[in-house]
Amino acid sequence: MTDRAKFSVNPYLHTALVLLFASTLFIGGTCLLTTVEVTGARGAEVACGSPATGLPGSVTYDPHDRRTAEVAENVAACESALGARRAWAWPATLLGLVGSLLVLFLGRWVRPEPRWWTEEVKAVHR
Repeated sequence: MTDRAKFSVNPYLHTALVLLFASTLFIGGTCLLTTVEVTGARGAEVACGSPATGLPGSVTYDPHDRRTAEVAENVAACESALGARRAWAWPATLLGLVGSLLVLFLGRWVRPEPRWWTEEVKAVHR
């Protein structure tokens, strides 16, 4: 008896795991790359960048130190929003990536093997 015959994975379980880990990877990766906007000082909307790239220079730019308190408030609001998203987006992305690799590895033990890609295509034309 070979190793392939001893261990097998149900095709429905494999499909469910593929969907779960692919969606987790997609959601985590998307949330890492999308821009976060918060309400900063004086009620103005501040574009804080994405959790993967961090704060853009436009948030911290104050050439003549005239807006020190406003810049500090904007930076604090942005860091809070980015930190909250980083706290779950990075682990979700890593979980989706590791899970997707696991599902690819388990694909060789799916029993019964899916036949739709090995069957001959039936002719539709006469």
